Amino acid sequence: MFNLQEKQDARRAQEELARIDGEIAALADQLEDEIDDLCERFAPDSVTVEPFAITPRRGDIHIEELALLWEVAP
Repeated sequence: MFNLQEKQDARRAQEELARIDGEIAALADQLEDEIDDLCERFAPDSVTVEPFAITPRRGDIHIEELALLWEVAP
């Protein structure tokens, strides 16, 4: 059977496993809270978008392809 040392080793391993499981659960809760905070902070509804016009300069305009399309009237 098991001797005393093996039983103590198994008990310590189970305690360590329980401790690590607790840490994982705490980290998962913390991660969930942080994700919720980020979702609220960067929600599309909370962002204010202000349109503004940019006037192009003649040197900024480059036409690389020009296409012509027509439709035959019925």
